[in-house]
This record gives sequence, C-alpha cells and structure tokens, in this order.
Amino acid sequence: MLTIAPIFEKSEHEEVQVFDPAYFTSDHSWSLLSFLFYRQQQSDFQFDKKKEHARYIRNLSNILKRKQVNETIANLAESALATFQNEKKSQLVKDFWEGAISSQKRKVATIYE
Repeated sequence: MLTIAPIFEKSEHEEVQVFDPAYFTSDHSWSLLSFLFYRQQQSDFQFDKKKEHARYIRNLSNILKRKQVNETIANLAESALATFQNEKKSQLVKDFWEGAISSQKRKVATIYE
C-alpha cells in the first residue's frame, strides 16, 4: 500500500482539502458504494443522497487538484470520477439509500416513542 497521507496535509502554498483521507488510500479501489458504507460509519454522515454524493465528488476533484499527487492516486481518482454517473444509478446504490433512510426513520421513531 502506498502511504498517501502526506498528499492530504495542507501546506502553506496549497489550500485544497480532502475531507475523508482515511477512506482515500491506495490499498483498495474507490467506488461510490464503498465510500457510502465508509461514510455511514462516520458521526457526520448525512442521510442525504445529494450531499453525500457531492462530498464524494468533491473529495475526488480535490485529490486531482493537488499539486503533488502521485500517479497511482491520480489514477484511482480519475477512475472513480469516470464511473460515478453509472454508479449513482446502480441498483446497489439505490438499495443502500433505501436501507439507510429506513434505518434512520426507525431510529427517529424509536426516539419519539
């Protein structure tokens, strides 16, 4: 696995931020679905498809904007961006959102019982 943490550190000359550096590592391929499963475990997960999809795209775009990104990481980001439109329409992603929203509704209902 490539160690890529340094590409996510802000320098005084570069203000491009990666919001989820723990997910964007070189030891696995990146996909919207795996990102959503990762995000679902985070305390700041939004049960909002548009916001989470935008966060994924913003992360990938910001990785590519970095001045010192290695080729492997750039290729992973480019590949993930290229497949995003098809991924977000996939049945697996639709199923993820149906499950996530149902789970959130059950939690809210339990709180108010």
